[in-house]
Amino acid sequence: MAISPADPNVMFGANKDLQVSSDGGKNWEIVGEVPGEVFDIAASAQDSNTLFAATRKGLYRSPDRGKSWEAAYMVLKPTTMIDVAADGKIHAFIYEIGLVSAEEKDLDWKNISNSFQDRFFWRLESDPKNSNRLFAIADTGALMMSKDGGKAWTSYENHEWADNNVIEKGRVLFEENCQDCHGERGVGEKPDDMYAKDDFGFVAPPLNDSAHGWHHSDQGIVETILNGSSRNERMIAWKDILTRGDAENLVAYIKSLWSFRSTACQGSRHMSCMN
Repeated sequence: MAISPADPNVMFGANKDLQVSSDGGKNWEIVGEVPGEVFDIAASAQDSNTLFAATRKGLYRSPDRGKSWEAAYMVLKPTTMIDVAADGKIHAFIYEIGLVSAEEKDLDWKNISNSFQDRFFWRLESDPKNSNRLFAIADTGALMMSKDGGKAWTSYENHEWADNNVIEKGRVLFEENCQDCHGERGVGEKPDDMYAKDDFGFVAPPLNDSAHGWHHSDQGIVETILNGSSRNERMIAWKDILTRGDAENLVAYIKSLWSFRSTACQGSRHMSCMN
């Protein structure tokens, strides 16, 4: 369903057919079929007659309230979401291409990011007060956030406060306290020897996303830093050395080493992602 920013009385609803209301939803009429299986629709911010549809076949645009459709992006690949901001900026997620953006007036598409691997977005909204601040729902169900217009993304869970300053603090703490065991940039102890073990049967695991660090929640990682590990005596409790704020900064840095896929699949979602 979509409400026209250009005229709030104009509303669109799509399933197999496209329905339109011109009186704020009181009365509806079927105007035609949608162009294939629809995942999302968005109304133009400039013209109440114009509608966009993200479909399994591709991204489409209708200039006449759904009576006719034309391709809105040059490559017809499954498009999972479409968002039109009040200022006319459009974002769409096109599978195998990534997140693209354009101004509605010219539809000159730019690829914002293609670092999503096999993940994608179902929904996206931009902050009306800050167009560089974007919120999106990944196919894993994770709420993701970008502060730079969609180039870099992080999970919102306990991490919305993490900026470059916080990540830098975490990097310094990591290099001072963690790097001797967990390796430079979290590659782990003896990363080239998958069978390496210490006296306790473990080596310090990678904290980047090459192993299972992303299987744990932010809070779980914080608690391990502060209280140690019951599985490995070498992972001592740091609560008398580091504050909870220090541990949270460390998590921010560690997560900056992860890919989008690992961040979107973090914690309890990791099993469904592995399957």
